[in-house]
Amino acid sequence: MRSAIRIVVSLVCTIALIASNGIAQEFEVEIEKEKKEDKEKQVKEARIVVTGTRTKKRLKDVVVRTELVTKEDIENSGAKNMFEVLDKGLIPGVTVNTSCTNCNFSEVRMQGLEGGYTLMLFDGLPIFSSLAGVYGLRQIHPANIDRIEVVKGAASALYGSSALGGVINIITREPEADKPILSASYKRGVYEAANTAFSWDADGTAGIRQGDVAIIVTGSKHHNDYVLTNDDEYTDMVEQDSQTLSAKTHIYFLNDSHRRTFTGRSIYEFRRGGYTGQRSRMIDHDEDPGTPDIEIFYKAIDDPLDADAEHIRTDRWEYGVGYRAIFPAGNSLDINYLQSRHMRDATNAERAFYSEEDISIVDLVYSHTLFGFNTITLGGNWKSEDLAQIINYQKDEDKKSKIAAGFIQDEIKILKIAEIVVGVRYDDVYDSNLYEDSAWSPRTSVKLNLTEDLSIRSSWGMGFKVPGLFAEDLHLCSAAPQVNVPDDLKSEKSQSYTGSIAYVTDVFNIDVTVFRTTIKDKISLEFDDPPAGYDASFRNVGDAATQGVETNVSVQLLKPLRIFGSYTYTLAEYDTKRGNPADPNYDDSDNILRTPEQTARFGFELTEKQYTGISLFASGRYTGRQYAERVMVADGNTYIDHTDGYFVYDAKVQWDIDYGEWIFSAFFGVDNITNETQERIYSAEDEESAAYIYAPLTGRYIYGGAKMSL
Repeated sequence: MRSAIRIVVSLVCTIALIASNGIAQEFEVEIEKEKKEDKEKQVKEARIVVTGTRTKKRLKDVVVRTELVTKEDIENSGAKNMFEVLDKGLIPGVTVNTSCTNCNFSEVRMQGLEGGYTLMLFDGLPIFSSLAGVYGLRQIHPANIDRIEVVKGAASALYGSSALGGVINIITREPEADKPILSASYKRGVYEAANTAFSWDADGTAGIRQGDVAIIVTGSKHHNDYVLTNDDEYTDMVEQDSQTLSAKTHIYFLNDSHRRTFTGRSIYEFRRGGYTGQRSRMIDHDEDPGTPDIEIFYKAIDDPLDADAEHIRTDRWEYGVGYRAIFPAGNSLDINYLQSRHMRDATNAERAFYSEEDISIVDLVYSHTLFGFNTITLGGNWKSEDLAQIINYQKDEDKKSKIAAGFIQDEIKILKIAEIVVGVRYDDVYDSNLYEDSAWSPRTSVKLNLTEDLSIRSSWGMGFKVPGLFAEDLHLCSAAPQVNVPDDLKSEKSQSYTGSIAYVTDVFNIDVTVFRTTIKDKISLEFDDPPAGYDASFRNVGDAATQGVETNVSVQLLKPLRIFGSYTYTLAEYDTKRGNPADPNYDDSDNILRTPEQTARFGFELTEKQYTGISLFASGRYTGRQYAERVMVADGNTYIDHTDGYFVYDAKVQWDIDYGEWIFSAFFGVDNITNETQERIYSAEDEESAAYIYAPLTGRYIYGGAKMSL
């Protein structure tokens, strides 16, 4: 009996021990998960941004209003490239336009201003020129992006010409000590278009820091078929093949207070668009020379010299070195040298266009803290651009330009109540065979902390802009004309005003911003009545202004659910009407075209990682009415339409499985769920303009994929 009791007691004790161990292990797992979540929360709350002042600041504390798009935001959206990141409305007040169905030229518009007024930066440096920006948004793969920082309004006080509308700073990933990076993903999707077009993406990233050396390498590959939305057999989205490779190495010394950096990046892309139908021609194939005797059939898009086809190859290389030093009291010095070579080889019908652009940049920034409440930042940069072009087999005059600049900025803290930033920059555009000028660009920003969670920001700044070596209006390789720069041309000058109020807590965030930007002597490329020997002229067409209001709201419901929304109203107009009173478009000629009057985004993120590992992301966006120019080739007339607004809805579901330190993910998503497309689409039969694009052309896109990451 006693033996039986001992056995039962032993079994009970064993079961209890096993159960207690299991409970302890589960408890330890829960603790580890909570620690991880707390750490993620702390990292989220302490997000650091640099674009607004070129000094490191917590996002919540930055004086110059800065908007942040994280790597997680990009992944949750399902965006395949930088164009889609912006097109999905992740940044309120920022839109993108596609302006050609045959080549998919695209541009960024910020707060109502055209693409040439927004400066694109890579890691804080303006290496992305107008020539690169024409097709570059779709060439930037998000695999190597850590975050995107956006500062709106005249940012010329820090970044110079072309920053009148603001700056978009793409910041790449960095390897950290004891935190290796290893990830790979594959995604494939289909457009429910007339030709059932497919698309796929693959990327991989590896990064590690070992001792005093850190390195990260990222590669990506993208392909999409051309998309035919209607039955006219002309592309609405071009065929695209691209591949990117980037590498960054840091060498640290003196206890990590100093480092040297070596970077390299390459982009190769081929795209083609135009007529996809069958063509035929007679060729000579027998012993009787000069007499065509065989008819061959081919697709027009396959022939780069076909009258209705366009082929474009891009080959881009960037490399640079940098040095960073952190001194006592937090003082810092950054010196960077970066060089790029951008080559584009294109054909449109029998016309050829080749461009080769070389850019060199030297950038220096030094920050010094005084008395614990005052930070002085001094900086300067030098930029050299050289552009060589062959237009329709004729060598064009080489273009060149150099810009030397310097700036000073002072950040002053007044207890915990307020902070003021004042600064000024001087730019000298010289040694240019296009346009030379110089300008001072001051800026002032103030942040008042009414409570710990409630703050007010206001900014005023001036900016300037001179014509670039390559105008975005000249994106068509067949329309790269000789451009006259008249002696009386004036630089564009701008003033920008913003004011915002923000309430930020762990649960509820809301901010409201009003803005106004005025531009004096706005420059436009005009094709009417150019001087003899030229096809077009740069002209000052008058003053213009954009103004409006932005609102952002985010609510964290419990742990897994976040609801968000944003709304922007923009009014963008010239001070006077640009048309002739006899022109049928005269009444609408004071509107800045392609600027939606209203945009909005709304949606939710539901993330349940503890038990199921399933996340659900859904969003909708509204693009309101806008004025768009439509050219009818049949009658030679140009019309300005006031387009309709439209909604687009996206959704994505993801399942994450933790396996040790690895995370394996599978995802499925649908973009443009309701298959929204604009009513009027380019048709060769109706002679509609291929540039008349104001809404989606490609319709519904269904995709799925997998990812593994360390």
